[in-house]
Amino acid sequence: MIHDAGSIEGEHSHSTEGNGFGFLSCLAAAVAWRLTVDPDKPDIASALEGGLSATRDLREKGHGPANDEPDGFPAKRLAKIIKDPGLRYSRAAYPADNHETDSMSILCQAQRSNEAAFDLARLILLRGPIALDNLPHLSIGKVLTADRAEVEAYRILVQVIRRYADKKESGKKPLSIGVFGPPGAGKSFSVKELAGSVVGLDGWLEFNLSQFNSFEELNGAFHQIRDRVLQGQLPVAFFDEFDSQKLRWLQYLLAPMQDGKFQERQLTHTLGKCIFVFAGGTSWTFETFGPADSDDAEAHRDFRLAKGPDFKSRLDAYLNVTGPNRRQIPLAPGDKTDGPIEKAGGYDFVLDPHDIFFPIRRALMARSELKCGRDDKIEIDEGLLHALLHVKKYTHGSRSLGKILQPFVASRPEALHRSLLMPENHLAMHTDATEFISLCTNAPKAFSPEAPLTKTQIEKIAPVIHEIYRNLGRKEKWLKPDTDKDFQDLNPFFQESNRASATRMLALLGLVGLSLAEGTASVAEEDAVRQHLEYYLLALAEAEHEGWMNWHLAQGWCYNPTRNDEKKLHNCLLPFSKLSDKNKGKDVDTIRHYPDFAREAGMKIVFTNT
Repeated sequence: MIHDAGSIEGEHSHSTEGNGFGFLSCLAAAVAWRLTVDPDKPDIASALEGGLSATRDLREKGHGPANDEPDGFPAKRLAKIIKDPGLRYSRAAYPADNHETDSMSILCQAQRSNEAAFDLARLILLRGPIALDNLPHLSIGKVLTADRAEVEAYRILVQVIRRYADKKESGKKPLSIGVFGPPGAGKSFSVKELAGSVVGLDGWLEFNLSQFNSFEELNGAFHQIRDRVLQGQLPVAFFDEFDSQKLRWLQYLLAPMQDGKFQERQLTHTLGKCIFVFAGGTSWTFETFGPADSDDAEAHRDFRLAKGPDFKSRLDAYLNVTGPNRRQIPLAPGDKTDGPIEKAGGYDFVLDPHDIFFPIRRALMARSELKCGRDDKIEIDEGLLHALLHVKKYTHGSRSLGKILQPFVASRPEALHRSLLMPENHLAMHTDATEFISLCTNAPKAFSPEAPLTKTQIEKIAPVIHEIYRNLGRKEKWLKPDTDKDFQDLNPFFQESNRASATRMLALLGLVGLSLAEGTASVAEEDAVRQHLEYYLLALAEAEHEGWMNWHLAQGWCYNPTRNDEKKLHNCLLPFSKLSDKNKGKDVDTIRHYPDFAREAGMKIVFTNT
């Protein structure tokens, strides 16, 4: 599967205006061209990358200027992109006979599937969200998630809000959305980021119904919403704790939700086009808002009298927010489980075995709490990192995670050591302190090669790296004459550069649980390694670029927009995020060829922790 991991549901098309024709022709042309160029062993993955890049260019730029002599379909422009796409797409293997759609996930196909999410979370915490860039994910404002269930839920909600916002008519009633989740799940943060990215935050209003004492105060909130509508805004009203005070407020919310009107003494006011967001504090999911089937008749009667079923029926959409703990699902009456049971709102909950993403959510939340920028790197005590990701539960969700990390914020950007942890009795307020400290103490050691590559191994690998780099440069037409030579004919500087790349290879493999060993890999073993590298491709490419850049800086090179080797000036001595897609692609190609480097040097890449 070849895909843009951040736009797998057409997000890119929303950033461009208009449409065109010929998208399928781009893909067909790319595949046909590759079949004619390499008929014996066509690289279909690269062909699809070229075809997808051409379709994207066609959507962004259209068919050319509509002048007196229009070019028509831009075949030459698109053909050039098909041959040299620049942009590298994510690649993933997924068994064609796997039909477990409820839990389908690319990450589940990892060689170490039980630990894959923890491996990825560790890399996210250390190196940032770039570690997610090769897996399907969704980015909305500051919300970033790779959790398949959350991704789909957010996408549905975005579509609902966008359709409502794009309607030309004023709208007879508000759009009503329910948000549910355990305490500390981050309900208000998630919805605010989502609303801000789709309709903006000029009309954002927040009301906490647990602090309201009278019906008049609720009417005051409706008047504020109406004022924003009259000012030409699309207000988003966030009603927190809507289910407080024994569901007292539901009866007053029904008419505004249904008709877009509210009553004040003898006057009826029209709200106009607006969005209501109701965040609950007592129910963890939409499905468990209300009494369980096993509850007595009195509980069901009270819920009906409080207008609970009427309220649920008026919601246009809902979102279940999970937070940093493993997702819990309600246990149906009569179901049995061997796992721990937790009770909330009259329901029994059990851990969701399909939720493998909770350590990734923790890593992203931890970086947010530590106030890390997207490209910031963290140096952290390995035991502390292990405990943050593996502890069974944070008592108050993201609030507890934030409290635990609070003492570390002031230490950034210096290394984070466990000595800064809060006292054990305070830690116990937010998690199982005994378990947390034990995880800190007994964490597995981070991989570090027991011995660096020998001089003989480096001398085997370095020429292979150069030759593959040389072939790529010839193919993509960026190779310079002074490097279009056999390894032994290169000047000493370029020879040393390739030796440094070989040395970095072992360290970068160690970042993702891989190492080098003597021997020859089978086809299946090499395929498994290639797919494993794909999961972390851009994070490894960034690390490779950093190593390359630091080596050049140590040799006295400097950045300059125009490269000049004689003066030690290079246009790529920039952070990875600032590079062009083509130059990023060189680092991506380096990582993808690691198995080739190893094989040609008489070695193989192996998993270190299987």
